[in-house]
Amino acid sequence: RAPLTVVEAATVLSFFAIIMGGPLLLLGASVTALAWGTWRHVASMAVATLVLALHPMPDPRKLCTSRFTICLYKYFTYRWLWVDDCREKNEADMDVGWIGAGAPHGVFPIANVLCMPSINAFTRKRFIGASASVVLRAPFLRYVLLLGGATDVSSSSLVRATRKKMCVGIVPDGIAGIFQQDVGSGNSGQHEERVAMRSRKGLARLSLKKGIPIMP
Repeated sequence: RAPLTVVEAATVLSFFAIIMGGPLLLLGASVTALAWGTWRHVASMAVATLVLALHPMPDPRKLCTSRFTICLYKYFTYRWLWVDDCREKNEADMDVGWIGAGAPHGVFPIANVLCMPSINAFTRKRFIGASASVVLRAPFLRYVLLLGGATDVSSSSLVRATRKKMCVGIVPDGIAGIFQQDVGSGNSGQHEERVAMRSRKGLARLSLKKGIPIMP
């Protein structure tokens, strides 16, 4: 386990305080302006919300090898498993775009998010995430996309990205997967990790229809 300094831990905690607490703070300020403020206050909050939701984002690849991203790896003890033929396979697959399905997961898929900067840093394959379109425009929360970039999770967007030879990481069971992690226990009495895929066949249909490889 890599040593983590107090400054590094504070940096990571500050980042998550902004992306998770920012929307709540903005919502509270908006409600306050509507309930007790003047029309000028309401207009100011509306403009601030639009700016935060629509302003252009910098190139996410710039953070792939930054000290901040290293802090994230250390804070969450994120690790890679490297095998000898990775480089050869990467060279052979440069002309193929695929979808990476990451499950199981919690409320905030930390490991899935950290896959983006790590893959972009160590391979020549462009790897982005896919999320609900509302996340792409949610003030403050959208800053998590600075770690790799993203497209929305619609089938047309996934096809468009893979045709550009990009790889797209998604959470295949969506919100339903969040509530599967505490269901039941294994035969040995240990906790089971489950994936809610029985009624979610859209990804498989997309792969069969468009010929897009899926990598679990």
